[in-house]
Amino acid sequence: MARAHGISRTWASKEANAPGTRLLIASLLDEHRKEVRELVRLSLQAIKAAFKADRWYWAQDEDGGELVYAGEDHYARLAAVKRTIELSMAGRHVPGSDDAGGKQTITWELFLALYENARKAEA
Repeated sequence: MARAHGISRTWASKEANAPGTRLLIASLLDEHRKEVRELVRLSLQAIKAAFKADRWYWAQDEDGGELVYAGEDHYARLAAVKRTIELSMAGRHVPGSDDAGGKQTITWELFLALYENARKAEA
């Protein structure tokens, strides 16, 4: 997508993960809390169903054919495992992912508290 807009993937990733961008996304999602909760519920149901996925195929014959059971769908089940791991790791800190120079993402509330303390210290 970045290439389609003529920008580098590195720059797009950096901007997408910037604290300001994350704050904007969070505020937009807060307005749709009910819908997001329902989407997460439906996603979990889909992942749960994928753990029981089976493979079927249509076997054509003179009488028109029949649906034949081909066993467990291991690819779908492994994909469900992958999605479960991704979902469980979403939003967690990844060791070694800190920016060089010790930059750290903080919450808006902490930023305001730090700002107020700095203003008081200057006065």
